Order: sequence, then structure tokens, then C-alpha cells
Amino acid sequence: MGRYFLLIVFVLSTLQSCKNPEISIQPTAMPIVIDGDCSEWSGPWYYFDDLEANLALTHDERFLYFCLKTSDRQLVRQIMGRGLILWFNPQGKKQHTLGLAYPLGMQSRLVTEDTHPQMQGIPAQRFRDERWQEMVLSELEIRHGKPKTREKYSIEQLNGLAVKFGLNPNEIVYELRIPLIADSSSTCAIEPLKGKPLALGIEIPTIDISQMRQRLGEAGRGGRSFTPGDMPMGERGGGMPGGMRGQGRPSPMENVEVWLKIRLQEK
Repeated sequence: MGRYFLLIVFVLSTLQSCKNPEISIQPTAMPIVIDGDCSEWSGPWYYFDDLEANLALTHDERFLYFCLKTSDRQLVRQIMGRGLILWFNPQGKKQHTLGLAYPLGMQSRLVTEDTHPQMQGIPAQRFRDERWQEMVLSELEIRHGKPKTREKYSIEQLNGLAVKFGLNPNEIVYELRIPLIADSSSTCAIEPLKGKPLALGIEIPTIDISQMRQRLGEAGRGGRSFTPGDMPMGERGGGMPGGMRGQGRPSPMENVEVWLKIRLQEK
């Protein structure tokens, strides 16, 4: 009985519900490798009811590290279909200052044999199996709130900034490393204010229907198109990678956005 009690205490101490609007982030005791595998993360993990996902954060002198993991099928479909944006505000306000959109979602997923000649002659099923992750997860967009700008980068172009999306049979893992202070080679940086908490927003945006219709129309004018329906998330209604089916819950289309404040603790 005592052994089970200690196990329960350990689980509760490492998995916390994120009700507190401000959390303290301890510096990491070991290097974090951005590889889509969260096994080296020692926690604590914070559970977000609104997302049905677990989050962990840590930092060192140069970088902030972020990890999200979830096995919720509906959330997986939302992220892969609509994309995910992490917003950073160094003043601790719920404002869109610096945003990292990754993955970009199915609005950036539409390709044709004309726009991508390497797709010619590849059967749709093989495309789904071999090319899907490459097309969806190969680019990241950096967004700024004021003035509103968007810059798209291939993952290989990033300097200092690193991101990896791990698709596993039972869960997805999103890992990010972002510089705290910019240097001459950094793609971007948070630039936190000394002694002040910074705000982190997690957004699953709505789908821009007009943009989707425009791109679908352009694809229909030439070449075979690979539409969002080719996503290998399960055939009707989606599912987890590896063939696990979704639960049939309706996917809400409204914008999802949650915020928390984080305070970086020194060693």
C-alpha cells in the first residue's frame, strides 16, 4: 500500500493542472535535444484543460525550451489541419508580439503536380505515406503583431531557433528551442525584460475558408491536386498516426487560444 501511495504522490507532483496564470521555469540540468522525443524532459508537466495537452518548459542562459505532448485525437486533427501558433510577449501581456506558426496546417498543404514537379506519377496513397510529413512539417512562419508581418522559412534555414514535431502511434510531441537574446545570426529571439515575466500564448487558428477556396480553385486549373483530404490522420473522421481511429467528436472550428505567464528562474 505504501508503495502505491508514493507512486501517486510522484505522479501528482510531476503533472500539475495549469490553473495558475504564472509559473516559474527552472533552468535545465541537462541538455535538451530538439528531436520530437520528450523522454529527456524531467518535468514538471502542466496540464491544460482547454487543450487536453501537457506542457513543459525550461531554459538555460541562451534558450527557452518548450514541449507539448498530447494523445487527444481531436486536438491532433485540429493542429495538423489548422496549424499551431506560439506567441511570445516579453512584457507579459496577452498580445501577439512574436509568433511562431508551426505546423502551418492544411492551408499551406495544398500542392499540385504543376507546383511540385517531383509529385508527377506518384500515386496518392504513396504520396500520403512518403511525402505528407515533408510537405506539412518542412516550413515555419515567423509572425509579428505590430506591424503585422509574416516571414516563411524552411526548417533548414533556422539559426538558433529549432523545432521538431514527433508523430508517434499514441501521441504527438512538439519540441521548440528559441533564443532568449538575439545575436547576429539568430533567426528571431524573445528578448525578455529583466525581472519581468513573459507571456506565452498557444493558438490553434480558424481556417481561412476564402483562402482555401482560392487555392483549391487554382489547383483545379491544372495538374492533379493533393488536398487536405490526403492527410494520413485516418480516412473518415481522422485518427492518430498508425491507423488509430478518432472518436467521432465534432471538431470545433472556432479559434482556440490560451495564455500563461512564465518567469525564468536563475540557477
